[in-house]
Amino acid sequence: MTLSLRDWVVLLAAIGVTVAITVGVYCVPSPPPTPGIDMSDGSPAAKAAAKANAAAKKAKAEAMSAAAAMINLAGYDCREIDSLHITSVSPDVYTARCNDYRYTFYLENHGGKWSVKSE
Repeated sequence: MTLSLRDWVVLLAAIGVTVAITVGVYCVPSPPPTPGIDMSDGSPAAKAAAKANAAAKKAKAEAMSAAAAMINLAGYDCREIDSLHITSVSPDVYTARCNDYRYTFYLENHGGKWSVKSE
């Protein structure tokens, strides 16, 4: 299966947006829970916390799906991503572990162009 230049641009743009959203969601620290407040009581604070948690889970799932698609398009086997993390080397390098942690891939952003390297 070959992709046209337009297909690659659309895919990489979607991945870039997803990663940017994910980084924004995970880099914003959440406030610690206030002692003595039951967060399951349906209060506005509990609803806001539940909504933020759902948004973070959705963003993470989208980022993992986009990373798996990018890895597969590069010709590697990645049926399921087990973990996806920003490396300590650079904020533009992500480590993805696939297929029950058997394979490790590095996804690197080169100014909007992504590369996939296998370990």
